[in-house]
Amino acid sequence: MAKLVQQNIDRLCAEVGFSVPQVTLNKSKQENTIQKALGVLSRDGIFAYLIWLESKSGKIQWNERNRTFTKLNDDEKSNRCVFLKSIVLLNNVIQLPPSVSKHLKDKELEKKVFVGDEEKSADLAWSEIRDGFRKELTKPDGILEDIHQMFLVKQVFERMLTYALYRAKSLP
Repeated sequence: MAKLVQQNIDRLCAEVGFSVPQVTLNKSKQENTIQKALGVLSRDGIFAYLIWLESKSGKIQWNERNRTFTKLNDDEKSNRCVFLKSIVLLNNVIQLPPSVSKHLKDKELEKKVFVGDEEKSADLAWSEIRDGFRKELTKPDGILEDIHQMFLVKQVFERMLTYALYRAKSLP
């Protein structure tokens, strides 16, 4: 089972939540994404929240004709950002295993997740992160097996999204 790290969790939620909204993305689309994610999490729980974010995160593909990657729209980037920051936060609160956390140390992570990586596997980094996180959360004796820990994770995600929403509203 994952180990709970002793620290000020509210401060972590604020820190990570403030980093969710990106100045380069459309403000209203980010607010909308964060509000919907918060609604899904509050109403339907952690698994529905993650599935909803995945379903709205788009797909980067290599366009052989133009020799470029397809671009994600601001909604898709916002969803990926929320998903990624959820992993970052959870890794700070409950140490995730190296199979999931190793990606967070990659200095090229944002480029790989938001722009694409290699021609043959444009969305490989995103797929590995998404699938590894889902596998970790759904495995028997995993992070969410303990009901108390599951509610802690839900509260932490809700807190992060609340801070993210306030930050998004404050953007110019």
